[in-house]
Amino acid sequence: MCKFLLALIPRIVSLLVLLFLSSVANANLVLNGDFENGDQNFITDYTLGIGAGVQRYNVTTDPRLHHGSAASYGDHTSGAGNMIAFNAATAANQLVWGQEISLAANTSYKFSVWVSSWYPLRPANIKFNIGGISLGSVVASSDTGIWEQYSFAFNSGATSGPSLLSIVDTTRVSIGDDFALDDISVSTVPLPAAAWLFLSSLVIFRFKKMAIALGNFF
Repeated sequence: MCKFLLALIPRIVSLLVLLFLSSVANANLVLNGDFENGDQNFITDYTLGIGAGVQRYNVTTDPRLHHGSAASYGDHTSGAGNMIAFNAATAANQLVWGQEISLAANTSYKFSVWVSSWYPLRPANIKFNIGGISLGSVVASSDTGIWEQYSFAFNSGATSGPSLLSIVDTTRVSIGDDFALDDISVSTVPLPAAAWLFLSSLVIFRFKKMAIALGNFF
């Protein structure tokens, strides 16, 4: 019985290690990226109240609650939770949303965000940056209330520690340029299947040796 149990140890440990590594790879480095904790964990150059003019924002369940001309629709996460809605700025280089996230050096990451428009005219042109380096830009749909996902891959290179993830709008008009964001995330890129198999074989090999040694002991 002891030898049978010892033979199972490598496989059990291998499975636990792979499950742990997989969970780390899928962890979101962005705090409150779904805005379910409300108006916190981010910085912005905007002020509250999208119904009060340009360069305004609200964390909300529906943009229509704050602006009479906005489309009425729910968030991306569940349809009943929070999003962040913006009545964009007309001045240049105004931070829409930003948060410092901690990066590891020489690591591959994936940035993802869901974008929608709550008013159809002049859709937002949105730029994404990390540590001052451009990740890319997108133009929001002119169809209101439709959530679309955008994602960009990047490598941290020599950069490690806190880096500012920032979002800026460049359309900058007073009528139109109205949009919402939800489910912002940054996560490490999972290892390819071949790498998982290699790691698994290493773990099994190490613990097989340990199990054999313990078996001989018993």
